[in-house]
Amino acid sequence: MALENPHTSTETVSLQELNNMIGNLKNFYLALVNQGWYLPSFEKNVIKLEYLWGVFTGANFWIKQLEIKVGTLMKKVTKVDLFQEICSVCSNFGFTISKLPEKVWMTNILFTLKPNHFFFSPPHKNPEIPMRNVPLEYIFFYFFSLIFIIIT
Repeated sequence: MALENPHTSTETVSLQELNNMIGNLKNFYLALVNQGWYLPSFEKNVIKLEYLWGVFTGANFWIKQLEIKVGTLMKKVTKVDLFQEICSVCSNFGFTISKLPEKVWMTNILFTLKPNHFFFSPPHKNPEIPMRNVPLEYIFFYFFSLIFIIIT
């Protein structure tokens, strides 16, 4: 049986009914991914039934794959830094600091929610010193004076 969009469905499903429909955690995960939900990698052992159930019911943070913007970190940040920033933007993220999903997934989530976050800003360059209008004769004179001093 195919899952429906859990946030528009009027039918309620208990955890036991869902278990009977889906069978195991991997199938539940794949069903949500096939419906277009953007989820962390299943292989990282952070996906738990409670998290998927929260996405399914809308209790945990959720976002569709089509809404994701891919971000590139411009600063050195840890997974904990990303976690804290995401939690400051959205409630019920669905993970704890002791079990975090992969960094790339959290980077894309934060970039989608806050594309102007300083984690994604390029490092500031020092402003270039403008060249003064120095006549070319003076530059040649200075250069040849240095050479003369070095030779003698």
